[in-house]
Amino acid sequence: MIGRYNSFDGLRAIGAFGIAMMHYMANMRKADIVFLEESSILYKDVIPFFTMFVFLFFLLSAFSMCCGYYHNFASGEEGTSFDVERFFNKRYKRIFPFFALLVIIDMLMNPS
Repeated sequence: MIGRYNSFDGLRAIGAFGIAMMHYMANMRKADIVFLEESSILYKDVIPFFTMFVFLFFLLSAFSMCCGYYHNFASGEEGTSFDVERFFNKRYKRIFPFFALLVIIDMLMNPS
């Protein structure tokens, strides 16, 4: 069993916070944005930097996936191939329930 990189959990939390802040800023009312533009260095200098958290989050996710698959390849016998069907089944089982929940919530909130 491969060890867990506990130090990455903090970086993931920072990345998720930055991404959440970017989404919050994208959904603000225009009056609030005008107020921030005029009164705050935060809006002009700090908030645009939050886009880098998306790259941080993707980088950590890719590294975690690569470490897991490297462990599988390294522990396997010679000639062991990558099971594509198993890979996509695992991704589907992990992503679909959350996606379905979001679709249901969206349909309840916007029944048009």
